[in-house]
Amino acid sequence: PLSLTAIIVGLLISKWNKPVMQNVLGVFVLLMACICLLILNVHTPWYIFFIFMVIMGLADGINLIANQALLNAESPLAQKGVSFGLFRTFGYIGAILSGSQLKTLFRNGITDQNFHHIGYYALYSCGALVVLLVPLVMRRKVIKVAA
Repeated sequence: PLSLTAIIVGLLISKWNKPVMQNVLGVFVLLMACICLLILNVHTPWYIFFIFMVIMGLADGINLIANQALLNAESPLAQKGVSFGLFRTFGYIGAILSGSQLKTLFRNGITDQNFHHIGYYALYSCGALVVLLVPLVMRRKVIKVAA
C-alpha cells in the first residue's frame, strides 16, 4: 500500500502548481506518520499497519514531488543543475546516516522501544522542517500583501 499510494498521490499532487503549499501539506502528513510510529507496537492489528502504510505513502508521494517542485521554483536557472545535484547528494547522505542509525538502534533486535526511538527522531526532524518552512510561508504572505 505504501508504494501504490505514493505513486497515485505523486501523480495527483504534481498537478497542483503551488510548491510552498505542497511542502506544507507534505510536512503535515509526515508529522501524522511520525505520530503513528509512536503508537505502533507488537500488538497493533494488521489493519492499523495497513492504514499506517497508506499514511506513509501519502507523505512519500507528496514530499517527493513537493521538494523537487519547490527546488525548481526557487533555484536560479543558471544553478538548477548544481541545486538538484546537492539535493540528491544530501538525500544520499541522509540515507547513509539513517542506515547507520538503524544498525545502532536494532543491533540487539527490534523492540517497540527501539522502534519508538525512530519515531522520536523522525518527529524531531519534522519539527526542524516546520521551523525551516516558516520563513518560506511568511515570505509568500508578504509577497501577496505587497502585490
